[in-house]
Amino acid sequence: MNGSIKINLDNINYNSLFRIWRYTSTKIGRVSKTYIITKSFIRLIFFKIKFLEIEKNKPKVINTYQRKDYSDFIDRLTFNNSLGKCYLKYKFGLGHKWTYIKEVIKQAKLNKLEINETLLLYFLIKNNDVFIEYIKKELVIILFAEMQIFENYIAQLAKQVGCHTVGLQHGFYSNDYKKVTVNSINYKNVIVDEMFVWGKNTKDLLLEHNPNLKVTIVGRPSTHFLLGNNFNLNNGSPSSYLAILDAHEFSYTNDKVLKVVEGLANKNGVNFFIKYHPSNKPKDNHLQFNVLRDNKSLGLNPHFIGHRSSLLLELAADNFSCFVLEDSPFLKGKLQALYMDIYGKKLEPDDVLEYLAYTSNEAENLFHKEIKKLITISNQID
Repeated sequence: MNGSIKINLDNINYNSLFRIWRYTSTKIGRVSKTYIITKSFIRLIFFKIKFLEIEKNKPKVINTYQRKDYSDFIDRLTFNNSLGKCYLKYKFGLGHKWTYIKEVIKQAKLNKLEINETLLLYFLIKNNDVFIEYIKKELVIILFAEMQIFENYIAQLAKQVGCHTVGLQHGFYSNDYKKVTVNSINYKNVIVDEMFVWGKNTKDLLLEHNPNLKVTIVGRPSTHFLLGNNFNLNNGSPSSYLAILDAHEFSYTNDKVLKVVEGLANKNGVNFFIKYHPSNKPKDNHLQFNVLRDNKSLGLNPHFIGHRSSLLLELAADNFSCFVLEDSPFLKGKLQALYMDIYGKKLEPDDVLEYLAYTSNEAENLFHKEIKKLITISNQID
């Protein structure tokens, strides 16, 4: 992609760009909000963005929100060296211009941006040259989580200059209807040209909210924490129970999951363990000893209880015994009593298929096939 590139900030979709902040700001107190605004102010004064690219001469997956399970997922997609990885870092850099300030003031007034959004926008504009330099040399922009502000902004700039943008499904997307949750951010106001998703359920959900979006089902490679361990899953008796908890936002169902796990473990005379959501820290001190620290503690045939974690889908796809509560979005078919008055169901292959159409090697091959197709088209256009 050659030639001069001009960016029109009037064409930026600010509802999409700031959707994570707008959700977060409703969930935090005044002190936390002030702290975040102060950090934004310091960042825009003293820092600029730096792209850290691995395998520079190949298409890259951009990931701006590093978390171990996300890194494992990206490693699986890029392990054959046909794709690279890209991260964003901060470096010292001033680079302030009066034109940036005027443009930010204009957009803040036109779009009724609040103070932190204005600060974030100034920082983004300050880095336009860095973003454009990256976009100009890429045939396809691949974003791990397009709802993250830097990735979203890159997507919006890339679309303005005609570079195809692809977003990846990074977790389970569930229809929360009119309820505003951290999950609903994933499928509303999607800005990329195309989304690669795990299965039909996500495709239908995205198209319901983004009718002009291209959605391609590629499945999801297995990256769960028990890969490579030896188990005897044909033994019907559970060797232990493991609670798969969701984010703290779903504390009500987390409490029900814990109740079921503890009850079943006591009933069967085995240990129970807890696996917290990667974004959360344990809150219950009396359960600290039950946090899973060693996979060997699970024994040869662990059973899993949860509600809506995508980890349950991965484990069930690999033939582990996974049970979900009665109001789980995964649940179809006849309910059974799990413990006391709490009902649910074991996940069967048909339950998983709607959410994970393909797994492991088949998913990886499909992913790379679709990326290769997009690169071929881009080369022909260029």
